[in-house]
Amino acid sequence: MADDKAIQESPTTKFAKLLPADLTAAFLSAKAGLIASLGETEAASSIFWTFVGILILSPFYFRYVVKTQTRLRIAFMSATFVVFAVSIADTSFRTYLTGFSFLSWTDFVIKATAIVLPTLWVFLVAPIIMDSQEGDAKT
Repeated sequence: MADDKAIQESPTTKFAKLLPADLTAAFLSAKAGLIASLGETEAASSIFWTFVGILILSPFYFRYVVKTQTRLRIAFMSATFVVFAVSIADTSFRTYLTGFSFLSWTDFVIKATAIVLPTLWVFLVAPIIMDSQEGDAKT
């Protein structure tokens, strides 16, 4: 039965299962709410810590709510959330983190990551993970 299901799933469906749209949407909505209530600059720390909270809870969410069984997929979806959260909130992350003098170097790293990593992730990393999981399912 599991083999029939895997055969019937389109590549788009398989790919969609690797992208945590629900967590990303929750973070995006929290970010918008925090900015609306506190203002862009004042919300930076709250946005960063909201991201950390969601990230900490994400493995439990994927395991017990989404019913994801493999550790690789849970780790990949958590990492995918990080990639898109950095892209969504790069300005807030940079504002908060560069407020600490020892983290001033993170400004460029976050900016570059927010620009480049989502594209690489979607077009290179995710297909590689999809292929590796298909190979694991066949063995």
